[in-house]
Amino acid sequence: MRFNAMTTKYLELSKNWHINHRHNQLLFKYLTPDLLQLKSRPRGRTIEAIFRHLVQNKQTWLPHLSPIPDIEPPSAETGLEVLENSSFNYVIKLIELADAGTPIKGFPSGLFGFVIYLISHDSHHRGQILQIIRDHNINLDKDLQYGIWNWKV
Repeated sequence: MRFNAMTTKYLELSKNWHINHRHNQLLFKYLTPDLLQLKSRPRGRTIEAIFRHLVQNKQTWLPHLSPIPDIEPPSAETGLEVLENSSFNYVIKLIELADAGTPIKGFPSGLFGFVIYLISHDSHHRGQILQIIRDHNINLDKDLQYGIWNWKV
């Protein structure tokens, strides 16, 4: 992505979308198979199920937004990390198209509202996952604890 080629408003949106994705990647990298099976309560969802929901939420919305020629929205059958990366790239392409003047339709408050919604949704579930880990008295890696609050580009 060439940040310097974008207009200011889309540049800021794209940078913050990149940072949100970096936070998701940081959390995913930390989640071992054992951690993925932890639950908040006996009948609650596992961390894996919560992370899958976090990722698949994007996939639910993407087909309803303006279609991107020659790019298919990610498939639900894809692994979590691949699905997160492809969803990230799809939204980046939407931002690039909007910057080039293509109207993006399909979300009630437009592209900016959509990206803000996704970042809020992801942040909520990252916090939920971290709380489950803490509730099981597992010490969190300092890079993870503080890394997901680093909003520097």
